[in-house]
Amino acid sequence: MHNEFLLNLLYERYQKKQLGHFYLLQMRTITTQVPELLSSWVDQLITQILRHELAVTEHAKLTHHLQTHPDILRIHHNETDKDYHLDDFHCLWRFLQFNPFSLPHRFVIITDAHLISDILCNKLLKSLEGPGENISLFFINPTSTKLISTIESRAIKLSLINPSPARPSDSAQSECFKQFVDNHLSTTQLLEKVKEFPQWQSRLLQDALDHLTKKSVPYQTHQHILDSLKWFETSKTFHNWPHERFFPILEAIKTPPR
Repeated sequence: MHNEFLLNLLYERYQKKQLGHFYLLQMRTITTQVPELLSSWVDQLITQILRHELAVTEHAKLTHHLQTHPDILRIHHNETDKDYHLDDFHCLWRFLQFNPFSLPHRFVIITDAHLISDILCNKLLKSLEGPGENISLFFINPTSTKLISTIESRAIKLSLINPSPARPSDSAQSECFKQFVDNHLSTTQLLEKVKEFPQWQSRLLQDALDHLTKKSVPYQTHQHILDSLKWFETSKTFHNWPHERFFPILEAIKTPPR
């Protein structure tokens, strides 16, 4: 939601011709996916603008414009070099000399901004302070390493949030339990699911107890269930693995004593 809010905010500012000249993009939490996530966010913004300005809706055409449009410049760090070099930015200064080709606004995306040395940052200052009318520069800083103060103070900082990993729903947990009851999943297989998704533990216990209490079973089975529950509480106190805690209860469902 936060990332989408920022995206819509910048698009709204674009429509009002109020887009800033210089943005510094980073992520609040660092993971290996951060460079792709930040680049993808900028691409979404520009794609939205291309769709509006060029009246293009086809995905293939939008992707083509995103990569080749003359009003969009991408500067990438050469992986064979440790840092950026001055030569890497000659294309930027050439780009800034010209007016927009067909869009009312031009965009510069510079990846791996943390690899721009302090000396080179100072050489870029003039371009960052006033790149010209209708131009926005995006510094993508995947490590969130602080750049020199003269750069940081001139940038509008945008901190994105890593999307939470998809979590299985309660319905998915209930479906797994149903498969277990119907003998499509073994006790071990169900416990492996619980190991993969620890948040299922409380719901699994509830489902197991609901199932056991609804069944018409003899006294010996009730006693076995009570013993299993006592073991569950005891093993919880001693921080036993979920496998050890749940196994007797699940086995009471599969093979109740006669």
